[in-house]
Amino acid sequence: MKPNLAIVMVVENGLEYTRAALESVKTKYPYKIVIIDNYSTDGTKEWLASRKDIHSVIDPEGSTGLAYNWNLGIKEATRLRCNRFLMLSNDILLHSEYIDNLMARYDKGDVTLMSGYNIECDYPEQIFFKEIESFDDQPNAGFSCFMLSTDTIDKIGWLDENIRKIYWEDVDYATRIELAGEKHIVYRGSISYHYGSATLNRIATPEQQNEIHRNYALNQEYIMRKWGNDSRITKEIYQTPWNIENKSIKECNES
Repeated sequence: MKPNLAIVMVVENGLEYTRAALESVKTKYPYKIVIIDNYSTDGTKEWLASRKDIHSVIDPEGSTGLAYNWNLGIKEATRLRCNRFLMLSNDILLHSEYIDNLMARYDKGDVTLMSGYNIECDYPEQIFFKEIESFDDQPNAGFSCFMLSTDTIDKIGWLDENIRKIYWEDVDYATRIELAGEKHIVYRGSISYHYGSATLNRIATPEQQNEIHRNYALNQEYIMRKWGNDSRITKEIYQTPWNIENKSIKECNES
């Protein structure tokens, strides 16, 4: 199937980061842009309204957090007839060859989800002039900027919307990929710069930061109930969600 690409981004304020991230998108492939705006108050809504090239969903009703909004973005991109999705955080800058190299590696068909490689820079914009030093794979995809497809959703299911705000949605999805016998990798031929938790450290209000920290602990407890352990630390985990016999990895409700 011919890949039809969508750039999917979830934002909550941080307009200057959003603009810079989108400006760094360079590719030979046609693509759609889908942005899920989660109650921004910094002018993001107005900016999105002025951008006719962006398909935006504003203040999604019922949103529980990042996993919910990622799912919503993928569904909107699918409605636009896209079947491959680059899930781009707004605090990422991409090397000019990032997308084309990632698309070519994904086309080999042996991975279900993959990310590029975040590198250290003396200053953020240095990423635009960096030489790519390796085209190797390494295990354990990062979720600050990653690629998946409709085939991924078919095999693994949707992200778990019981995980609130942010953190641990990546652990859950990576666990499910591995239990399905599939691969998720970092591809070093696609490099990027990540400001690093800009949403939390630079954009979120103190009240929002406190909520994120509270939900981090609640999400961790949820993952431990669902899988029995943190799969990044040990492979001694439940083989089915909540250790319920014959329960599919696609299912995200305990009952």
